[in-house]
Amino acid sequence: YGFSGEAPTLEDIKELTPQKVIPVYYGEFWKHAAFSEIRNQSIANFLFSRACNSGISPAIKCAQRAIWAIFRDRKKVAEDGILGAETIAILNSLFVDDVLAAIRCETAGDYRCIVAHDQSQQTHINGWLNRAYER
Repeated sequence: YGFSGEAPTLEDIKELTPQKVIPVYYGEFWKHAAFSEIRNQSIANFLFSRACNSGISPAIKCAQRAIWAIFRDRKKVAEDGILGAETIAILNSLFVDDVLAAIRCETAGDYRCIVAHDQSQQTHINGWLNRAYER
């Protein structure tokens, strides 16, 4: 996806251009989850960005917990980290603003938990929360 299969060097990173980066993100993240099946692009983009930041499974688990919050029902969908047909159908059926608000809150909660478990991460919390709540 843009590199020769070996770990990229610092020089490789410095030479990245948008034309080189797009295939990397597409191949490593977008292609490995069904983000394109989410009808609302803002929801798909947020989850994709979260996947790039923390991994695909944690991003999808965040969306699944957001569904729990909206419905106030943990049985509505499994927190399995898989963007499957059930999760997609529910996300596509909900009011976009509700989904985004719930996903943002779950994301912020995840970041706060990281800091609670590792105080050395406190220096990052403001940037992480800005990322969680940016529009």
